[in-house]
Amino acid sequence: VWFDKNTKVPFLEPIPSCADSETIKSMKPNQIYMDCMGFGMGCSCLQVTIQAGNMMEARSLYDQLAVIAPILMTLSACSPVWKGVLSDWDCRWNVISMACDDRKPSELTVYYFMLD
Repeated sequence: VWFDKNTKVPFLEPIPSCADSETIKSMKPNQIYMDCMGFGMGCSCLQVTIQAGNMMEARSLYDQLAVIAPILMTLSACSPVWKGVLSDWDCRWNVISMACDDRKPSELTVYYFMLD
């Protein structure tokens, strides 16, 4: 939640009338509760699938996309409002990522292997 002079602290989202006990337990202060994948994948995202003819062409496409992807992500930084509440995230990547990522916390850890 983006806090300004009009935001109540702690911010408590209104509980919907259809909420069950699990939903109520999951709601936390100062957070916008988005409980389903629709919040992530319903962000009007454009997905493009590109097929390359060979490995050299695939590498060339990858190199070009590596340069333009951050620019496109910056242009998508126009979605700071979720469920009518102003958020402190200005890019929807985090929401999409968390809506689709079903790994356990232990699986999210990055391990760096050292060679002797």
